[in-house]
Amino acid sequence: MLDNAVEMMKSLKSLGVRLALDDFGTGYSSLGYLNRLPIDTLKIDQSSVRNLADSEENHTIVKTIVALESITPV
Repeated sequence: MLDNAVEMMKSLKSLGVRLALDDFGTGYSSLGYLNRLPIDTLKIDQSSVRNLADSEENHTIVKTIVALESITPV
């Protein structure tokens, strides 16, 4: 099922459509999906961002996700 979605997303991108993944970090979202999905923008779930000052765990998770942006794929 994911393979079908990825192929459809690739087709849309070939037409110039830019894709965003919204509410990342909720439900069954996984970092493993990020390298398979041809997305342009990742939107982190607000429940993780809203309490950054109050939760060291949320701060660490969001900081790590943002740091992934600077990693060049091999």
